Amino acid sequence: MAKVRFNKKTGYIDKDGVLIIPIIYNKANFYNDVIVAWKDSKWGILNKEGKILAPFIYNKIGSFEKNGLAVASIVNNKGKIKNGFINQKGQLVIPLIYYATRSFQNNLAGVEVSPNKWGYIDDKGKIKIEPKYVRVDDFDENGFARVSTIDDTHFVNPKGEVVVGYVDKGDFVGNGDLTRTIDEYEQIINTKGEIIRLLKKEQTK
Repeated sequence: MAKVRFNKKTGYIDKDGVLIIPIIYNKANFYNDVIVAWKDSKWGILNKEGKILAPFIYNKIGSFEKNGLAVASIVNNKGKIKNGFINQKGQLVIPLIYYATRSFQNNLAGVEVSPNKWGYIDDKGKIKIEPKYVRVDDFDENGFARVSTIDDTHFVNPKGEVVVGYVDKGDFVGNGDLTRTIDEYEQIINTKGEIIRLLKKEQTK
């Protein structure tokens, strides 16, 4: 399939040049055998034959992730944005109840269930880490996520267990080490939470 545009509208043709998706969409992006399209200021999902899988009711449909889900958003009758997740069949598999969402990593996605109350859900929508944080990041390649309460920031594993305590800056890098600042010291910490090097700040300049 190839994208074609005419008069600021988008459609798709097949390898023989036959039009299979009519040129009526403002935007149309191809993802793994489905098309996420924008028409009349709303997003929906089509299959390769142009059949509508998800109606054009969404204010946003994001890119599909490895687990086959994409963020979907609407503005409700109170003018509030609500977010959930939709699959490639156009089915809303996680309801539109969240104030904000993050990406799925390690089969977990951060969700804001109420203002400044973040936790994590799995791809079935089940709460796996209780919403008690004011901010959360995606899980990294080491299986850790940085989370913040009102008082501090630390790293948790997919079970919600703290693996590294207070952190005021830094992320785990490719070799699995993290730089953490405590008072006048900078600590180099491994993925087990063990301090493997300790430096005074002036030594790091």
